[in-house]
Amino acid sequence: MSDDALVTRYRSHRLSGARGWRRHVTWRIVQRVEFTIEPFEEGRPGRHVTAPTDSLRASGLDVEVGPFGSSCVVDDGAASEIVATIVRLALEHGASHVNIDIGAAT
Repeated sequence: MSDDALVTRYRSHRLSGARGWRRHVTWRIVQRVEFTIEPFEEGRPGRHVTAPTDSLRASGLDVEVGPFGSSCVVDDGAASEIVATIVRLALEHGASHVNIDIGAAT
């Protein structure tokens, strides 16, 4: 049975009040780590900006880079290690300022 069929079956049983068939859901807690590294020149980011993002991407994270900052979604338990990596690499490569914001991913 396909996943779509299972979901349809689950919904129909839950809506009809049928018993005996339950679907277990595993929750994954994640955090959104947003960071801004300065100095930043749009179109010409220095190594202090690219080193942290390259490292995060190499570890398998999807990093969004924008004109006002970058972000990635990480497992709750890995957030502190990710922040440490961002700060360490940015400062090692000449960053003058690193701003970090962590919040629940939506």
